[in-house]
Amino acid sequence: MTADFFFGCLFSCLLLPELLGQELKIIKTYTLPNELHEISGIITLDQGFSFYAINDGGNPAIIYHLDSIGQIIRRIKIPNASNIDWEDMTTDFKEYVYISDTGDNKRKRPEKKVYKIKINELQNKNEVFAETLNLNFLTIKSEKSSKNLNKTHDIEAVYWQNNELVFFSKNWNPKKMPISWIYRADQNQSKQTLYPFLSNKYSHRFYLESQISGACKDPNSDKIYLITGTELFECETSHLENKWTKYTFDFISQKEALCLLRENHLVITQEANKKLLQMPQMHFIQIIPPSK
Repeated sequence: MTADFFFGCLFSCLLLPELLGQELKIIKTYTLPNELHEISGIITLDQGFSFYAINDGGNPAIIYHLDSIGQIIRRIKIPNASNIDWEDMTTDFKEYVYISDTGDNKRKRPEKKVYKIKINELQNKNEVFAETLNLNFLTIKSEKSSKNLNKTHDIEAVYWQNNELVFFSKNWNPKKMPISWIYRADQNQSKQTLYPFLSNKYSHRFYLESQISGACKDPNSDKIYLITGTELFECETSHLENKWTKYTFDFISQKEALCLLRENHLVITQEANKKLLQMPQMHFIQIIPPSK
């Protein structure tokens, strides 16, 4: 939670007529326990009968097992992990769940981590041990200079595909059109230095209302979904650099994570926000595809 986000929301309110849209329909909303006040990642392994969720940095290294309306069933501790800045989670739906400890709002954290946890242990134990991937995210060489920029990125969105983790950087530059650098990492290699393989100028909005904060992939297709405070983006993995379909939310909140339930139906979560008088919540939404 930052003051920047609050003032960004105020800026967005001035543009509210532009933000309103009928492309996303809220089916249900549930208020989450206050223990999940900084919820930053969510997945489902059973199409929404239950969920697994995490909190943002500085909170205990715990995965929360939730029921279908977001109430806590179990707390699964990870003794060999620490929550420096947990920002998202993803899964291959067969063997592993991945926690992305890759947040870096100040862009001063050179090495980030991903914790890899076996699904069968997660489902049956209240304490699990994780494998660790150590990742260093760097920029590409400048087009105007041969000098490597060596600048780290704040990474808050990830999905799994074909034995790789795909990450999206969060834009913090107020002077430029929002851009996300896209990285991929081997799910099995314990130490990696990563450079972006793609980038996307994905929005025309003010940077604070267009920061990518979560991702998920449809396990039955090539579709992926990305979320910001004001928009949901849909695209195919073969077109990450372009062809993003945009859907607009009709409410402003600090949306942090999402997971797919079935085609065109997702759950999104928001953190608590005292300045906006908002509780942590999960929203069940339906995408209304554009008319052809």
